Amino acid sequence: MLKTVILSILLFLSISAMAFGMFALWLNFSDERNLETVNLRIWNEIDPARGTYDPLMVAHLPAPVQRYFNFMIAPDAQLRTINRIEMVGEFGLGDANEHSYYPFTATQYNAAPTGFTWALKTYDTAMSMNGSDMVWDEQSWTKFWLLGVLPVARAGGDEDYLRSGVGRMVVEMAAWSPVSLLPQFGVEWEELGDDVIRAKVNALGFDQIVDIKIDTRGAPIEFLIPRWSNANPEQTFKLQPFGGIAHAYATYDGITIVSDVEAGNHFGTPDYFAFFKAKVTALEYQPAR
Repeated sequence: MLKTVILSILLFLSISAMAFGMFALWLNFSDERNLETVNLRIWNEIDPARGTYDPLMVAHLPAPVQRYFNFMIAPDAQLRTINRIEMVGEFGLGDANEHSYYPFTATQYNAAPTGFTWALKTYDTAMSMNGSDMVWDEQSWTKFWLLGVLPVARAGGDEDYLRSGVGRMVVEMAAWSPVSLLPQFGVEWEELGDDVIRAKVNALGFDQIVDIKIDTRGAPIEFLIPRWSNANPEQTFKLQPFGGIAHAYATYDGITIVSDVEAGNHFGTPDYFAFFKAKVTALEYQPAR
């Protein structure tokens, strides 16, 4: 009798585990399909940028801001904001005191300041993970899976996560979509010093600033924003420093981007942890229409 009961329990547990695994695989597949839908919408958007770059477009801005744009955008380059980026890098888990890094590949679609998607896959045998971040249509999500069946992050859908996602998008505009920061798109600029400039962007109903430290050429070397984030011991949303460092640059169709970057929370403080380190391997702009 006892043996029968034990076998029944084991059978029930096995069936339950299989059912959970099948449901998790279906949900993971559903996440990827939803991501593909958003990517397709982004790629089919009409790019708001028109014409080619002329330094006279920024001649009324402070001299350091002009240096930034004239470094990032070549004269007569076709103005574009919608792009797709391929990258490789390391994704860190932990904090400044104790952490581990895992290699990843990722694809990012950018349509700043409307939204973006970022799809990641790690390929470390001990930490095989896939998932995505998304800001689009005034919505956001963070969805990541371990081994394809264990949900390790499922967040978003409220104002806090959307505001946090907008912060990320704006700092990445400065690195990967400089055209979207041109004053013709309503971006306000000011000079904080000969080597520090500030852009104020209104995106999806939120005002977000990004401070950019530049060198004598105008190349961005550091980025800093006050980001709405819960990456703190209290896990409470509040404004805290987020930023990164540019290590290299690449030019695609006359537009220069940061091709080697690190970024993390609490930038400029002892708690800074560069959980994101990436190198851009390819960039493609939406075909001109």
